[in-house]
Order: sequence, then structure tokens, then C-alpha cells
Amino acid sequence: MGVMKLKDFKFSTKLVLGFAVLIIFSLCISIFSIIQLRTISEQVKLIYKHPLTVSNAVRDINIHINGIHRSMKDVVIAETTAELDSAVNLVNKYNEQAIDAFDIVFQRFLGNMDDVQLAYRSFIEWGIIRSEVIDLKRRGLDKDAAAITTGKGARHVNELFQKTKVMTDFAKSKADEFLIESEERYKSTQNLLITIIALVVVLSFLLAYLISRSILKPIQKFISEIRLLYQKAEAKVGQVAYDSEKELFKITVNELKEAYISIQETNYELQNLNVDLDEKVKERTIELEKNEIELKQRNEEYALVNERLRQTVEELKLAKEKAEENDRLKSAFLANMSHEIRTPMNGIVGFAKLLQKPGITENKMIHYIKVIVDSSNQLLNIVNDILDISRIETGQIEIFKEQTDIYELLNETVSFFALKADEKNLQIDFNCELSERNSIVNIDKGKLKQILFNLVSNALKYTEKGSINIICKLKNEMLEFAVNDTGIGIHRKEHEKIFDRFNKVVVSSKKLYGGTGLGLSICKGYVEALNGKIWLESEAGKGSTFYFNLPHERIETPFEKILTEKQKEKEFNNPTILVVEDEDLNFSFIQELLDDKKINYIRAKTGKEALELFRNNTNIDLILMDIRLPEMDGYTVTRKIRMNNHEIPIIAQTAYALAGDKEKAIKAGCNDYIAKPIIEEQFNYLIGKYLA
Repeated sequence: MGVMKLKDFKFSTKLVLGFAVLIIFSLCISIFSIIQLRTISEQVKLIYKHPLTVSNAVRDINIHINGIHRSMKDVVIAETTAELDSAVNLVNKYNEQAIDAFDIVFQRFLGNMDDVQLAYRSFIEWGIIRSEVIDLKRRGLDKDAAAITTGKGARHVNELFQKTKVMTDFAKSKADEFLIESEERYKSTQNLLITIIALVVVLSFLLAYLISRSILKPIQKFISEIRLLYQKAEAKVGQVAYDSEKELFKITVNELKEAYISIQETNYELQNLNVDLDEKVKERTIELEKNEIELKQRNEEYALVNERLRQTVEELKLAKEKAEENDRLKSAFLANMSHEIRTPMNGIVGFAKLLQKPGITENKMIHYIKVIVDSSNQLLNIVNDILDISRIETGQIEIFKEQTDIYELLNETVSFFALKADEKNLQIDFNCELSERNSIVNIDKGKLKQILFNLVSNALKYTEKGSINIICKLKNEMLEFAVNDTGIGIHRKEHEKIFDRFNKVVVSSKKLYGGTGLGLSICKGYVEALNGKIWLESEAGKGSTFYFNLPHERIETPFEKILTEKQKEKEFNNPTILVVEDEDLNFSFIQELLDDKKINYIRAKTGKEALELFRNNTNIDLILMDIRLPEMDGYTVTRKIRMNNHEIPIIAQTAYALAGDKEKAIKAGCNDYIAKPIIEEQFNYLIGKYLA
């Protein structure tokens, strides 16, 4: 007897062998998975044992703090200006590196962020102490500088080290926690995998048993019936008695093949009989489908033509309505602007000619000058309104968000309009219901200020007696403002169109109110650009309340506010202002304003001259910085000054009164901004703000 081959085995033997191979393969895969799982676990341990980024960053912070502390001692003991500058530069270098390390901690620290905020705030406060020491040293007060460094400064450094230690301890604890968790997860995963392997083995044996029972019995029954069939037919009886299962199947397949060939020949004859009929049916079907496709194409073409005609009619209708509306707006704009521009121009030209007449009295001269100034301001407001509405209509509004104190902005608004309110014997006030924590927000201060100024200006215009009140509160996570007046009110039917361009309130009285009709349209454009909403409540004869809301983006750590409070605490005695202005006419105007207040001033005509005067005069308390200057522009001068001095107030004053100019000045290092032509009230407010 020869050696049996795989093809000679019975079906049951083959099936059992196949399942055995499957089980062996599953066991190999499982063992390999366990080995890989152990390798992954070891790698996880290495990951969490070593790269403790936060600990390294806090370590760097402590190193830089030590470096700053040592350099501050060098500042105190410096004997020459070069030594002092070198020590200060080293302090600034360590300060920047410490801030970079703080950024890493802010990004990756997993603990209580209040601990990081507390440490960072303490570091910033230490910067103020260092600036004070450097300032005292530059002024020659070595003993005072040394006293602060060894006293308040040293204590602050110790407190700062205690606060950074909290972050280091947490980072180490978190790393240990990760390691323990990794080891526990490895053990649980290993146990789970062993359980799954055992379950797979049991299920494989059970599956093999069930498959054998479900497949082998029908196969064996089928083989028995084939043998019986051949025996009844007395065909190949001797052969089938000893043939294997495979040979028996082969004989059966051959018999079936012969029967199939016979059936195919019969079917072929039948198919030939039906060929002619099928061809005729096919030709007719193709003809009908072709006719249907042509009809469908024509219907689609007709539908497309109808749709194009409908769209064309709609477009023509919309174009006609738009053309009529544009024509109406154009006519209204030209007529309104002609009247609004000619009115102040007539006042300027007419009273300027009256000033030329000889022999006019001083009282008349003062009156004429007041009319000319008021008309000039009116004309300037008209130009500003036209520029603002143009930017809104063309979608060119740019948003420049900055840190803003809502309480201070409302106070500034009321202070600006207080004199005009007194002239009309009106009471003006504001009520800010925001807490100190919620009043410092990130918002476009310039646009918010213009919205408030437009609404308050309208309220003053249309109110003859009573009061005007500005309210601000937090409602549904939004800042909600309200400007309330006791004026003439607005009829309900005009509420919908009150925010349209060139729309003005229609009153039954004979009194005429000036204005371009653009103020409320500008307010609406700015409010919507800031993702807010504006609306009103008003009744004719009972006053009006204009509401608008804006997103409330609270600022967590208002460092600028802390710095401003420090500046307000400083008292100025006989202040001196550096006026950087190249135009003689502009300087003469500023000179008159400062002479009235008995404030000392120094003038610089170029950027380089401004830098030289500032470095050679330590008694300068404030800088009025023009932007467009010969040799070096105001932005560059400001940045150079800020490299060594962060406390001196700098107010930018420029004729570039476009969107973004204020933000560019603030970014360069200026504290505030005033646009030309300079308004005396605004000038007085800013000077008082930084010198009071």
C-alpha cells in the first residue's frame, strides 16, 4: 500500500485538519500579540517617565527668574551707564525667555490653570517692581533702588518660587500617575487577551464539531444514494463498490455533464426557432425607445427655454426695481448732501467775509469765530459720515479688537457730551451694571465708541428738556446697551425705516433738525459687523430708547488695566510735554492749548530729534507723537522709545483718521490716539487723563 496523499483523505478528515491548522494559527497570533503588547507597555513607560515637558518648562522659568534676579543685582551695583544698559538688556533677555517658558506651561499644564495664572500674574507684577528699580537707578537714586531690590523685590522672588513649585509638584505627580495607570492597563489588557484566547479556542472546537455534524451527514447520505442509484441501474456495480468518495463524485459529474450536453442540444434547436421572432421584437422596441427619447429631449428643451424666459423676466424686473431704487437714492443723496454741505459752507464763507470788515466789535468777532468753528465741525462730521457709510455699503469694514474698559468708555462718552447737555439744560448720566470682573472686554473700541456717540448725539439733538441716560448690562451672555432720552419720540410707523440711509425723523412741529440722516444707518452697519443687533422702543412725544447688544468677550488677566492704575497713582508736579510736530501751524495750535493750562513743553520737528530730546531730558512726563515725520515716522520713534521705557504715556496725533490707524498706533506702543483736526475738548480730556 502506497503513502496516502491529502486528496485521498475523507471530507471529515480534511475538515478536522483545517480547523486544527486554524486553531494553531490563532494561538500563534495571540502569543505574538502578547509579546507586542508587552513591548508597547515598555514604550509607554519610557514615554511617561522622561519627556516631562511641563517640569522642564517650570525649571526653565526658575532658571530665568534666578538670571533676572542676579541681573537686577548687577543693575543696582552698576557704576557706569554702559554697565547699567548691559544689565538691563540681560534682564529683558531673561524676561522674554521666561515668558516663552510660561507659554509652554499655559499650553500643556493639565492641572488647575488658576495656579499658572497666579504665578504669571506674580511674574508680571515683579516686572513693575523691576521697572521701578531701573527708573530709580537711572535717576541716580542708588540707595532707593538697592532697598527695593533687597527688600520688596527679594520677597517677591521668593513668593514667585513658591508659586512655580506648585506647578512642578503637580507635573511630577501627574507623570507618576500616568506611569501607574499604564502598568495597570497593561495587566488588565493582558488578562483580557488571555481570556479571549481561551474563548476563541473553545469556540473553534465547538464550531468544528457543529460544522462536521451539519456538513458530513448530508454528504454521506448523498454518497449512499448515488451508490444505490448505480446499483439499481445495474451500471458499474463492481466499480462503485470499491471506488473512493472522490472517484464516485467524478463518475457522477461525468454522467451529469453528458445529460447537460443533451439538454443543451435540444435548447439550441428551440432557440433557433425563436431567433426571427426575437429580432423583430427587438427592432420594434428600439424604434419605440428612439421615439420616446426624441420626445423627452424636446420636452426638456421646451422646459429649459421656459425656465430661461422666467429667469430673464425676474432678472429684468429686479434690475428695473434696483435701477429705480438707485436713481431714487442717488437723487435723495445728492439733494440731501447739497443741502447739508452748503449749510455749514455758507456759515464758514459768510462769517469769514464778515470778519474781514473793518471796525467790528470784539463780541461780534467772538460770535463770528464760534459760528465758523461750529460750521467746520459740522462739515467734518458730514465728511466722516459719508466715509463711514461708504465703507459699510462696500463691505470694507475692518474689525480691530482691543482690551476695553466699558465703565471708562461710558464715563468718557458722558464727559464728552456734558458741556453740550449743560447748554441745553439737560441731565446726562450713565449706569453700568457690569461687575469689575466683567467690564474689561475684548472689543472694537473705536466702533463701539462711535455707535454710542451717534446715539447720544441724536438724543441731544431731539431732546429739549428732561434727561439722557446710558445703560449697560450683561444679558444672556451679551453686552446690552441702551440710550434713553425724553425727547420728541418717533412714530410707530417709522420704526421699520428709521435705520435706512438718509432717513430722518418727521415731526409735526415746525422746528427743522439738521443732519445727514446717516447716523443710525452707520450704527446699524457697525453693530451687525460686530455680530450684534440694534432695535428701538419709542412713542411720539414720549421719548425714545435705542438698544443694541454685542458679544461679551471677557478678558481674564487685564494687565493693561493694572498698568493704567499704576500710572494714575503717579502725581505730576509742573509737568513737561514733548510735542513732536513738523508743521508750524499745527504746533501753534497745540502751543495755545498748552499755554492755557500752564504746561511746559519741548518741540521736536523730526523723528531723530524727538529721540535725542527724549534721551537727554529725564523730566518729560508725556509725549504728543505725530505719525508723519521727516527722517523717521512716529511709529518707529515710538517703538524705539518703548525698547527702554514702558511707562511714559505716548499719545499719537495724526491726520490719518482712517480705520486701523488707531490700532497701528497702539500696536507700535502708543497709549492713546487723537485725530486731526484736534478738538479742544478731546485734547483736554486726554491730557487730563494721563497727567491728572
